Amino acid sequence: GSSDAMFIYNLDNPAKPQRESAVSHFRSCDPVVTQGNTSYVTLRGGRTCGGNVSALLVYDVTDIKRPLQKHSIPLESPYGLGVQDSALYVCNGTNGLVVFDIKNAEVPRELMRVTGDNKYIDVIPYNGVLIAYVEGGIRFFDISEPQKPVLLSDMKN
Repeated sequence: GSSDAMFIYNLDNPAKPQRESAVSHFRSCDPVVTQGNTSYVTLRGGRTCGGNVSALLVYDVTDIKRPLQKHSIPLESPYGLGVQDSALYVCNGTNGLVVFDIKNAEVPRELMRVTGDNKYIDVIPYNGVLIAYVEGGIRFFDISEPQKPVLLSDMKN
């Protein structure tokens, strides 16, 4: 992802990635994750990122030369995101961590929000644990049941 597009590269030769396609969008901050044939992109408008659109975009990337936008979900202030199994985790700034059910990959369904006094900035799902970078520290969640995160610990700076 970049500030104005999602790029798709072929890694048949990892030493020389080949650009296959790009999808332009509004100027904004733009993290991307992909699972199978579906890519999820968060756009965050505002001062630093430019633009005024804040949303989760869903793309079918079955044909990597012609990604197709399938869905868009408005969000307040999306940042980083991560995917594990049938769950998509989207950091939504001071509006918490949003957990989406992606059993229907192209139409994410919001399941819950983890809220509180933390600004959620980025997440990494890893072996049943979700590592969440929040303003002022890191939070660890058990996601052995991907759609039901359980707080394990909260480490503050």
